[in-house]
Amino acid sequence: MYTALGTDSYSALPLLKFDAWSRVFGTDADDEVNKQCMIKSQKCTWRFTTNEPDARRYSIFVVSLKDQGSELLNDTASGSPGTLQPLVSGTHFMASADLTLLNLNYFNIHYHKRFTAGVYPEVKTATGTAGAVQNIPNSGIDTQRIGSWNLKFGLRGMQVKNPSGDWRAGVYPKDPSKNYFILTFWTGDSIADGEYGAIQYQTLTQVDVSG
Repeated sequence: MYTALGTDSYSALPLLKFDAWSRVFGTDADDEVNKQCMIKSQKCTWRFTTNEPDARRYSIFVVSLKDQGSELLNDTASGSPGTLQPLVSGTHFMASADLTLLNLNYFNIHYHKRFTAGVYPEVKTATGTAGAVQNIPNSGIDTQRIGSWNLKFGLRGMQVKNPSGDWRAGVYPKDPSKNYFILTFWTGDSIADGEYGAIQYQTLTQVDVSG
């Protein structure tokens, strides 16, 4: 999964959207007779890159929803099931020039990473008779970050059911507290000028299915 960071100061990407998963072993037909599953664990590796010419602050969180945050989950009728409704600055999160904080009344935090990245010039004074101040492009380069996490869902796993059909046809866990998201925040970045950050990630989820 790859996403460019846009103009809204954050992105929210669902981690448990079953219709976006691809099997490693077996076939999709195996799911058609199984109405429930146990999600055991999920491993993820991520890579962040940017061509932004100025240093920007970024924050990456993996969260699940608390009871008060359940209202943020889009249902099937919304046309975007399993995704988050827009977050409101000052209510769901607070972002300053250097720090982003989440409102813990709405979210459980399972992982977080904060860093600064950008392609930014260093100002240096040239030697010789000119003595001019020069910007040396790309002399300070810090454009990439990598990381990983491993989510555990208890000793037995997290149960997902779909009484009306196979569990994957349910698209996402209907219990809001069982939905997990990657939230990425940034300050002062915009894709309008063609200079922006992007996050790329890959997950491997262990699932046991049964009838």
